[in-house]
Amino acid sequence: MFGQRSTPRYGRSIKNWWGCWDIGRIIVERQANAEHGAAIVERLAADLQAEFPGIAGYSRRNIFQMREFFLAYRDLPKVQPLVAQIGWTHNVIVLQRSKDPLEREFYIRMTKKFGWTKNVLIHQIESLSYQSTLLGQTNFDRALTPKLRAQAKLAVKDEYTFDFLELGAQHSERKRKGDGGCL
Repeated sequence: MFGQRSTPRYGRSIKNWWGCWDIGRIIVERQANAEHGAAIVERLAADLQAEFPGIAGYSRRNIFQMREFFLAYRDLPKVQPLVAQIGWTHNVIVLQRSKDPLEREFYIRMTKKFGWTKNVLIHQIESLSYQSTLLGQTNFDRALTPKLRAQAKLAVKDEYTFDFLELGAQHSERKRKGDGGCL
């Protein structure tokens, strides 16, 4: 399953990873043996809300997300320990916005490494950070002479994304470089 069971530093009440993982697993197992899968989720949500009144995290929607969480990572033992190291909200964002397992792993690793907030994570996904990172990987250092290497790197140079600064169209990197200023 997830290897060692330690509570991640972001863990809160119901939102502990092992609970989410186990609830997701139980739903998948019960749905495999039942005729009406959605009724299982609705019933479990109602039962958990009745058993733990006042504790957030047992909505029908959240129970479905626990199911998706389990389905997304059950066959990825390398990624399972990583998802326990970021917050539930971060995991839900990655699940909803990234469908490729390698892309999910990238965003999970980067969230942990850089301590991204949920808004930064969303921005990174919308900015296609994963795709930009893949495009930035080349074999130029091994395959080209130093002179050609510099030219090739300039040819495929990725544009910087400064959207988060909200500078607007009146500011451009070229203008800033021209006047000796810095961004």
